[in-house]
Amino acid sequence: ATLQPLADKAYGDVAPGGGPVTLEYRSSVGEDIDPGRTREELYEQLTAALVGARKQEIERGVTLVGPHRDDLVLGLRSMPA
Repeated sequence: ATLQPLADKAYGDVAPGGGPVTLEYRSSVGEDIDPGRTREELYEQLTAALVGARKQEIERGVTLVGPHRDDLVLGLRSMPA
C-alpha cells in the first residue's frame, strides 16, 4: 500500500495519462497470507512453511520459502507489466 502512490507518480511522470498502475505482493509462504494477521500468526505460518519445505530444500540444494522468494507483481492498465 505504501508503494502504490510512488508507483502511480513515477509512471505518471514517464507516461502522462498512461492509466493505473497495480502492485501485488505474492508471498512464497502461500496465497492465504492475510495482511490483518498479527506478527505472531505470520511468524507461525512462515515457520510452518520453512519446516514443510526443509526436506525438498536439502534435496535440491536451494531455498524454496522465505521473503527472498517473494514477488512484487506489476500491472499497467490492468495488464501484466
